[in-house]
Amino acid sequence: MRAMTAILFATLLWANAAWTQDGGKWGIGLDAGAQKLYGDRKVTRFGGAFQGFVTYRALKFMDLALSVGYGVLNYDVQAGVPVGGVPLPATVKGSTNIINADLRGNLELISSGMFRPYITLGLGVVNFKVNNGAYAGRFYDGALIGGVGFNIKISPRIGWLLSADYRYLTGDSIDHPNLDNEGKAKDGYLNLRTGIAYRLGASSSEEPELLADDMVPLEEIDGIEAYGGIEQTPGMPSGNENEAMEEYIRLKSRIDELTQTVDSQENEVSRLHSELSQRKQRLASLERTAADRPRVARTTSSSLSGFSQIYEEALAHYYSKNYEEAISLLRLLTEKYPNHSLASSYHYWLGRCLLALDRYQEAISSFYQVLNYDRSFKKDDALFYLGRAYLKLGEGPSAKESFARLIREYPSSEYVAEAQTYMEKL
Repeated sequence: MRAMTAILFATLLWANAAWTQDGGKWGIGLDAGAQKLYGDRKVTRFGGAFQGFVTYRALKFMDLALSVGYGVLNYDVQAGVPVGGVPLPATVKGSTNIINADLRGNLELISSGMFRPYITLGLGVVNFKVNNGAYAGRFYDGALIGGVGFNIKISPRIGWLLSADYRYLTGDSIDHPNLDNEGKAKDGYLNLRTGIAYRLGASSSEEPELLADDMVPLEEIDGIEAYGGIEQTPGMPSGNENEAMEEYIRLKSRIDELTQTVDSQENEVSRLHSELSQRKQRLASLERTAADRPRVARTTSSSLSGFSQIYEEALAHYYSKNYEEAISLLRLLTEKYPNHSLASSYHYWLGRCLLALDRYQEAISSFYQVLNYDRSFKKDDALFYLGRAYLKLGEGPSAKESFARLIREYPSSEYVAEAQTYMEKL
């Protein structure tokens, strides 16, 4: 007995650790147990019963269960009580077998975790058999159902059920039609059950949601690991890892800007989907190229001593609109890594932070720093936001010059269309 208790306890601990989430809305199950008649017969005994059921998760806290079962109700017929018109000389053991069909609602009092108590309310129909005398045959009756139970989650889809309910019948003849209305109350019977319920899996046809940028980790997008985790050090040659990081950051930035206006710009959303498809292909290509290079384990230190750590933390603050914190980290990069292969990029993000804080002159200075580099992924971006900064200051000719240079030197840039729109208004 102690060994069985220990095994059960270990199983419950494992189940609690394995429990994460439910499966789909539909489920099936089987239970068995005992039931006891309460009616006009003075002596009754427990009889066996079992049933199968189908469940549907109608609400977050409620299952609807449709069940069909079979069971036996045992009772003693007392001496001298007539059955079929013939008095019995002694006590005789009798029984009634019943077939039940129920529709129940199981309302969970706690809808999460391993132990989930619930109450049961429902309606049912029973078909029962009478073997004695002129009343031999099968009869029907209705039932009102009420009870309580526990659903103990063994795994995300499997539950162990323990329940007790009482079936209050609308008639008074399940123990024998000849005794109808002999008692003070209608007949009924108690059910004690235990069983297993299996939750069917959720549909695999559901499309994944496109998460907002601030909910996507910097290290991951669409299952493709970005290369921001590769530690950069001063003097490391620029390679495919840097290009992948830049492409990833550019993609996140563009998604962030476009999702803010998606409701009112359906055409822009359509263009974004096309652009995302192309960029994912480019990221996949870059990933295959970089996969041959040995990966460097990312440090877990909170000191932000490495370039990648500081850079990613700065961008995280930028996307969270914590611009002052981002500016502090980006300026730290300019001091520690003035000759890094991505130096133009952190000058660009510094300009974006300053622009967001309406510090336009400082932003313009940062964007010109980007333009001073011979090679940079951010030159078209810097020209576009340089024009925006000049517009904020009311310097239309300078803004127009920046937009015109963007269109002339980078005709395939994603900012060309917007730059042309601004120029038409100047």
